[in-house]
Amino acid sequence: MSPIIRHLHSQGHELVVVTSKRGMEVFKGNTHISQLIQHKEETPVDKLSDQIDYLRRKFKCDRVMDFSESIEVALSQHPRSPNYKLSKPERIARFNRNFYEYSFEHIGEKWDGVDLKPELFFDEPELNQARKHLKKDCFNVLIGMSGSGSNKCWPWMEDFCKKVVTDFSNVHIITVGDARCKLIEPQVEGRITNLSGEISMRLSMCLTGLVDLVIAPDTGIIHASGCYPTPKICLLGHNTKECITKYFENDYSVEADEKLAPCSPCLYLIYDLHLQCPIHEETGAALCMGAGLPFQKVYERFKEVYNIAQSKKRS
Repeated sequence: MSPIIRHLHSQGHELVVVTSKRGMEVFKGNTHISQLIQHKEETPVDKLSDQIDYLRRKFKCDRVMDFSESIEVALSQHPRSPNYKLSKPERIARFNRNFYEYSFEHIGEKWDGVDLKPELFFDEPELNQARKHLKKDCFNVLIGMSGSGSNKCWPWMEDFCKKVVTDFSNVHIITVGDARCKLIEPQVEGRITNLSGEISMRLSMCLTGLVDLVIAPDTGIIHASGCYPTPKICLLGHNTKECITKYFENDYSVEADEKLAPCSPCLYLIYDLHLQCPIHEETGAALCMGAGLPFQKVYERFKEVYNIAQSKKRS
């Protein structure tokens, strides 16, 4: 939503944004927002229209823009949607859309000629706190261990991290995620800093603008990295570059190989991996993440980004 907020503010609108606790972390400090309000509790779906109308009257708004299910369900198909049963070619034709473009279309705004790059705002104390986790004279890599859905986890991440720090003496890895990700974090003393469950999502987002590279599945961390020229590698299984990283600078993302994972990209909203996804027998992960994104493919992409950075440094 940040490009829309910036665009509407530039047109002279005063913006009242009502969001969740997590949304508060995303929008904190946004200079384009007049009032930022957190929902005290989740509103039942059947009461959502009444709640929105109440807020419209309370803040005397001339216009209401409801982004509920504007991407999820609208583009990422939920099992309750009739479109969930469409064939893969039909889903690709209709829903392989860029999220940032579609968010404008959702509210009837034109996005042609508009800067669709997302943005975040951090103050100096937050930046200084994030900098403490970097290692000087190292190539700092931020790794997002998993996304919100159980399909957004690359099963080779532990092996990948350990090989990278073994093969490259100047690489320092920082791992982030929620508390559950602590169970899958690779541990190499002095080379990998494990921060899953230890720092806020906001501080993790702040780090994306300070490190030398971000690697993660389709997560909030990747969208945060899109705010900055930081090189990023998004590990894409059920979505595509068109959906996620189309407007991101220095994007080196990799998509699942359809020959190895014919289901990808499905463009589904995955809420239960084992009910909705073909499973990769070797790892137990979603097929698109296990078979579709082989270890060597991601490792070679990392080396590409690393070598480009080292070449720029030498020049």
